[in-house]
Amino acid sequence: MAARTLALVFALLIAAGASAQAHGTGQHPVEPHALDKFAFSAPVSFLDTGVKITTNISVLYHTRTWVQVQVSGAQGVAQASDIIALYAPAASATQPQLKQFVKYKQATAGNPNYLTTGAGTYVFQLLNYRTDMVFALVHSGTTASPVVSAISAPIAVANPNEPTGQHLTLTTDPAQMIISWTTRDVGSPIVQWTADPASLPFFPNTAAGSSTTYGAADLCGGLDQKLGFFDPGTLQSAQMTGLVPATRYWYRVGDAVTLTFGETFTFVSAPLAGPDASVKVIMSADNGQGQPDGSNEAGPQELGALNTTRSIISDIKSLGYTINLHNGDLAYADGYLSDWEQYLDMISGYSSLVPFMTQEGNHERDWTGSNDAFTPTLPAVPATATSGPGCNGTQVCDSRGECGVIYQKRFPMPGTTFAPNASAQGANNGVSWYSYNYGPIHFLSYDSEVPYDVGTPQHAFIAADLAKVDRKVTPWVVVNVHRMVYANSAFGNTTGQANIGNDQTVAIRQRAALESLFYAGGSENHVDAVFYGHEHIYVRTCPVYNFTCFGADQKGYVPAPMYYTNGAAGRSLTAITFTQSYEAQNDITDAFFPLAANQLPVYQSTTSSIYAYTRLTANATHLTTVGVDASTGATFDPMSIIVAVAGRGNTHLRRFSLKLDPGGQEKLPPDQRLSVAHLQRTGELAGDAPECRICLSGERPDALAAACNCIGSMRFAHVSCLETWCEERQSMVCEICGKAYAAPLTAQLMAALERGAARHQREQVVQLMEVDGRATNVGYMSCCGASRARVYVAVLLMFVVTLGLLYVVLFVSGDSQPSVWAVMLLRILAFLLPVYLIVQAVLAYFRFRHAQNARRLQTEGRNAV
Repeated sequence: MAARTLALVFALLIAAGASAQAHGTGQHPVEPHALDKFAFSAPVSFLDTGVKITTNISVLYHTRTWVQVQVSGAQGVAQASDIIALYAPAASATQPQLKQFVKYKQATAGNPNYLTTGAGTYVFQLLNYRTDMVFALVHSGTTASPVVSAISAPIAVANPNEPTGQHLTLTTDPAQMIISWTTRDVGSPIVQWTADPASLPFFPNTAAGSSTTYGAADLCGGLDQKLGFFDPGTLQSAQMTGLVPATRYWYRVGDAVTLTFGETFTFVSAPLAGPDASVKVIMSADNGQGQPDGSNEAGPQELGALNTTRSIISDIKSLGYTINLHNGDLAYADGYLSDWEQYLDMISGYSSLVPFMTQEGNHERDWTGSNDAFTPTLPAVPATATSGPGCNGTQVCDSRGECGVIYQKRFPMPGTTFAPNASAQGANNGVSWYSYNYGPIHFLSYDSEVPYDVGTPQHAFIAADLAKVDRKVTPWVVVNVHRMVYANSAFGNTTGQANIGNDQTVAIRQRAALESLFYAGGSENHVDAVFYGHEHIYVRTCPVYNFTCFGADQKGYVPAPMYYTNGAAGRSLTAITFTQSYEAQNDITDAFFPLAANQLPVYQSTTSSIYAYTRLTANATHLTTVGVDASTGATFDPMSIIVAVAGRGNTHLRRFSLKLDPGGQEKLPPDQRLSVAHLQRTGELAGDAPECRICLSGERPDALAAACNCIGSMRFAHVSCLETWCEERQSMVCEICGKAYAAPLTAQLMAALERGAARHQREQVVQLMEVDGRATNVGYMSCCGASRARVYVAVLLMFVVTLGLLYVVLFVSGDSQPSVWAVMLLRILAFLLPVYLIVQAVLAYFRFRHAQNARRLQTEGRNAV
């Protein structure tokens, strides 16, 4: 035992020396990634033959396999800082200073007796990393001098070309859909699909795919090129074509030569652009990734990512959502590229079922000197730099060296291009902005991480794209980006850092370049909503332009977009810190922040610091959003924008915003509290003078009443207008908020309902009589008289025919017997004549009763009116 302890001490000294030689004596920065605590050490491999580590499997047959790991024999040398780490490929465990492990658990996690017994049992979930892998016991793993002291037998991978990480992507053509996945080898990638589930497992449609990849040399530097690099395998993609819009399909991907395929998935193809479609959209940002097995010291942000993923999958399968838009900061790999494997596996639960439309964020793109939007004149980041925003005081290093390469390779969007930048290794200098139609919505996605100022190619694209939107085809325009245009952030506009990527500076820069395009001069061509993330919080503004909130005008028109900070999908939540006290302390002197102490900006309508995402639904007339608590599934902040179009193809759009009752409960005020005068006295009514939502007039305010649960510009209506509305619609339920009109108005509105019902009855009678060809004045003419006349004519005709037959039988036939046919004809006539007379008599009776009822209904309707 003493010898083993001395050997361990010797190994720790070697590791400590290597660490000092590699990194000097300076302190390393504190970083959010779970593996950062190991990145600045120099681990060594010094195996202890007395320690054993074993697994219950030796071959991985499928991704997401659970494995049990057992450690024994570490008594006497066990330490509180020991970890159980997964290395892939297996050989990297013998040279741990060159390759970071994939994930780990504390040796004491779930095994409180580890320090005394030197033994423990651990459960991990293994993905198909396309290479063999081992588990290792690392002594002092969380210190600066870790030592790999035991390694398990390798776990082989049965099928390194098992398709993993499937994710769908739209093109600009609704008859197409792209599917991407990962394998080890290039092979012969194909996709197969069908619209007929009865044909499964046979797929009549097949398309060949294409392949790409990236290596460490393609990246810009930092951890991504060195300790944290992980072989991405081969990135496959194939395009399904000839799809019928808005139709469910089943598909699978695999290899055309080996005929090995992955799991069968299903999706709904994109709808045609146009107001006739209804769509359901998931909006999210700043997801990150979590480990289902609890490894990497799972904390709130990992649980947030997992909960959001589970909730989105539920929305897709249970509520029929058909697309997911993610506005940047996807995996938060932050230099440890095996995290992309975990992220793609996590999101494939929904990205294999709906198109996953994305935009890059700072954690995918930013790297000083790589033509991003920030600090273009500052020195390039040193090769050893690993820290985040503002690293070394002047550089921007958020992507840890990815500089957009991994994102663009894995998530090519419609119309985007990849063009490595010759002036900075690996940096993408291509096109990362795009747009497309999805049913009644035109989506524009621009990139806040590359230049967008006036005069840049991206600004020109945004201006041209918004200018050519046809609101008769797509009534709604929604913009997506990563960084905030209106920022709820304490990362401020500090003097002397005008080009640094802090939140308030970037917000000012975006508003200067783009807000006027989104506002469109207050015309009907303005953007309806702008979604972004970056701050890990949910915030919705009022309809706002230049820090001024807009309500509806007298025509119900709201001229400005609402802005949603929607970045709470998984990463650690942001505190609500942007208040007047912060403003005063941090040199934010802009005149547009007139905040009182600890007051939030007036343009912020809703703020919520919970893990959440947004559901968006739209049709020709309504665009509705609602926040979703990722942990519970509860909804909050329901919001609708309504466009009323007088006729299909009309170029004039009336718009108004409507905020629904968040509690969803009836809150009908007492009689005296319905009036505008009462609300003005109590201070509940502020802002512009109220107007009637039906006649759009502000005249006769004393006759306006708050009749239902609607608030804002839809709150009031003239009682007389409301009576007419109920009389026409034959309903006492508000068609907007879905609640019954206030109880004090019940008597008046019920009378209007009865008047409308009587009038509708009279109109129905008149309409029926016109259809039957009868006179509209039923009191002037008896319908049964005409019926009797027809009966008399028919009887007379039949009598004449009968006399004719008798003449033929008696006189033409002579003395001979009547022919058989003549006798049969007479018998038939003798039967039919009385039957016909009876039927006509019955019909005449019913016509007479019908006429009586019509006269009675008409009389009652006139009396009621």
